[in-house]
Amino acid sequence: MFFFGNTHPSADKIIDCIVEDLNELSNNGITWKSSSTNENITTKIRTIFGIFDSMAKPLFLNILNPKGHESCPKCYAEGKTINHRTIYFHQKAMSRTVEDYEGTISNMKTLQLSSLNGIRGPPSLSKIDSYEPIDSTIIDFMHALDLGVTYRMVSCWFDSKNSKKTFYLNKTTMINVNASMKAIKGSDNLPRIIRPLSDISSYKASELNTFLLLLFPVIMKDVLKENYFNHFYLLSYSMSTLFQQKISSGELKIVENVLNQFVKQTEVLYGIEEMTFNLHLLTHFVETVEECGSLAHNNAYLFENFNGTLRSFINGTNNVAKQIAKKSEFYFQTNLSLLKHQKKIETETKGKGKKKIETNILNTVQQKLNNSPFYQYSTLNINGLYLTSNSKPEISENARIGDLVARISVNDADLHATSHSSSSSFMKK
Repeated sequence: MFFFGNTHPSADKIIDCIVEDLNELSNNGITWKSSSTNENITTKIRTIFGIFDSMAKPLFLNILNPKGHESCPKCYAEGKTINHRTIYFHQKAMSRTVEDYEGTISNMKTLQLSSLNGIRGPPSLSKIDSYEPIDSTIIDFMHALDLGVTYRMVSCWFDSKNSKKTFYLNKTTMINVNASMKAIKGSDNLPRIIRPLSDISSYKASELNTFLLLLFPVIMKDVLKENYFNHFYLLSYSMSTLFQQKISSGELKIVENVLNQFVKQTEVLYGIEEMTFNLHLLTHFVETVEECGSLAHNNAYLFENFNGTLRSFINGTNNVAKQIAKKSEFYFQTNLSLLKHQKKIETETKGKGKKKIETNILNTVQQKLNNSPFYQYSTLNINGLYLTSNSKPEISENARIGDLVARISVNDADLHATSHSSSSSFMKK
């Protein structure tokens, strides 16, 4: 489902679009025939967890936003407003439970309150039968850690506003760090090439994650003062452990203690202004792994990456919503077809975004474009290759000379961003 508008969508409306199908899959499942035994097998599919960033989470859980004093979705920790900022000091707070959630909502109705203990009302997610709003809603490390704590803390080191602070690193140090990073040859499994740390303001989340887990222990060992290096290393070690495929209960206990130590020491080393909501969320990462498994498999990267795909569907500024809806429908159909035939796209030039696509797959895609008037004169960008439909528009028998019968999208595949739309008449005398 795609929402297009100038305001946030209603959580209830979004959930209502999918809840019937999700509950059908959960309660009745789907029946399929086994190719080996020729028997009909019913498989039930349940929605066991969901991933939201810190701005979307309040919408679907119906809780206060991150600036609220009781906005943590996992516990009853209370924030305080200091210098116009919401600060979360390290604290041991009672965990939220389903029973408490339901009791709070009941008390709100009785007392006619708009919110209580950070809760505004029944969460939209509770409409999904197999979903537990508290346990099933995990803390996403991409936003809380990579784009949150890691970005904020590393930026602090080189920010000239902190020139009087003991952790500050000057421009000369930045030049030396950049040189060290340039000398590193990244492995093939890195999501992006290693860029200088001076570019951190434009770093993607994956680059921040690479720095935290892989680069920091090597690059910053003799750069940061020992107490600051040891402090940030607590975070690097903890996250590296939580990314493992197999994690023992003993390791989880150690990481839990280490993360709590990291949060407590942050106030001492950096001041209360760094005791942010995202920093507090770190104390719930072990809980997330216990409930849903390794952080490597439970994050928002997949969904955020698809935002780039959606942007590639847009050519020009006219009817943006229609462009996305039209091309995304074709995109999903094509990818389902590729999965059905178990075809794989092989990388031709790694790191340059160019993909080699098998000829028969290209033919399948082009045929889909050509056979449906719905895609008339559409251009699809698939793995950097532009395909254009030559489908003929359906012209009504009642059409008159001069009637508008098609909208042509004119695209320059070489310029990518340079495109415009124009309307033309196809009726001839």
